[in-house]
Amino acid sequence: MGRVILTTKSKKLISTIKPHLTSAGYEIVAITDNQYELSRLIRAWSPQIVIIDEEAAIHGLSFIESLIFEQQVVLLIGMAYQRNYFQQSPYLEFCDKPIQPGILLMTLRMLSKYTVTVKQLESKITKMEEKQKNDRLIAQAKRKLQLQKGYSEEDSHQYLQKRSMELRISKVELASRILKNF
Repeated sequence: MGRVILTTKSKKLISTIKPHLTSAGYEIVAITDNQYELSRLIRAWSPQIVIIDEEAAIHGLSFIESLIFEQQVVLLIGMAYQRNYFQQSPYLEFCDKPIQPGILLMTLRMLSKYTVTVKQLESKITKMEEKQKNDRLIAQAKRKLQLQKGYSEEDSHQYLQKRSMELRISKVELASRILKNF
């Protein structure tokens, strides 16, 4: 299923959830009890999920929020009232104590699937934004050709197409050159 880093001081919690995680296919790559070690381990292992026990030495909400901002998937284990401290995020889920293994595994599966979907959508959005930016750049170059060379829209389009093939560069590259040089 994926690599997991477990952050807790509780030996009982480790002994409770470790066998369930491993039997479900998760690989526990590290266990730590402080945020400095956790930061180092995240960089070293790139885990799919970081499980943080609220009793671990994680100082403040800002550390967990920074993990979420960096799109690190976090499962926070704590008391039910602590759930209100965090804003909703596709990278954060909360599991109440005492841990029920079935609920823990179901929560991990949901969090994993949801995160994959969110990352795919974010990738699509990035590609769409890039395409929109490129289309805007090409349109500006066409307008510049129309104003300065007196081309029609069709002529400026054909010019960009033909010239980019002649120079063996993309239309976007040609458009940016036109905007710089004219």
